[in-house]
Amino acid sequence: MGIKNVICVAGLIGVAANFVSHTAFASPKSYSPQERLVRLAYAKLSFYQKLYLFKKWALKEFRSRDLPIQVNLAERYEGERVRVQISDVRVGDIQEVLETPMIDLVTPVSNWELDADVVESKGVDDNRNPATAFLIDSRWSFRPNPPPPWPRSLTLRDVLAAKGKLDKCLRYARYRVDVRFQGKHRNYKALFLFMKPGTMPGFDGRIWIIDNVINMMGLLESLHTTQWPRSLWNRWYLNTPTGRAFREAEMSSPIKEENCDPELLTDGICCDLELLDCKLVLPPPANAFRPRD
Repeated sequence: MGIKNVICVAGLIGVAANFVSHTAFASPKSYSPQERLVRLAYAKLSFYQKLYLFKKWALKEFRSRDLPIQVNLAERYEGERVRVQISDVRVGDIQEVLETPMIDLVTPVSNWELDADVVESKGVDDNRNPATAFLIDSRWSFRPNPPPPWPRSLTLRDVLAAKGKLDKCLRYARYRVDVRFQGKHRNYKALFLFMKPGTMPGFDGRIWIIDNVINMMGLLESLHTTQWPRSLWNRWYLNTPTGRAFREAEMSSPIKEENCDPELLTDGICCDLELLDCKLVLPPPANAFRPRD
């Protein structure tokens, strides 16, 4: 059927009931449980990609003999960060869109894809024990021969039936994504499908994401990962000019804790689901700032 099977599954502990409920979270701006997961996936992807840039630049500076005196982190992030906006979110029971052509729900595959590769960052935790964080390294990939667009006759019902999932899909969230990165800009349609538990392989098997621009493994890992990346507070990273600028940037971030998703604050990550960005809110360990040897 010419469908690009960019299919990912993810799950968050304790959200099973939310998939079939309209109950919104208590937050400054209330979103349905389904829209919350959509926004959280893209916000956290942008966040973990920011942390990857910080580590890359800090490590390069630590190894350099001629370290810059001052680092303007905002200028360095300009163009290098994945910036995402979500709009036109519509959520409902799957029966509402079963007869909708796929081409109206999801933008077909084109020449460009934003690869969001998961990278392990190994370091230490507060007690100097080994720790690992998952970061996102992004790049544009060019496809010289993308598959042809879906025919207009192909509906979501057809796709679900072909995958044997027609009786297992409960709800949907359709939305538009606006992504900017390294001078390229894409505005497109994507889809979250909320399945019965255990329907899809991996994690708790409840979410099927179809996004033909952003590499879905990055979104999947971002949505699944909740741990605070303590390994990034390794003293070597923090004692670079970039490390000091990063600490200052996190403290002066426009993201306010009172506007953040409440479920993540206990993990030390503050995500603003309207701004689609996150910041660290737990302080680094005291021994992270040991002077360089």
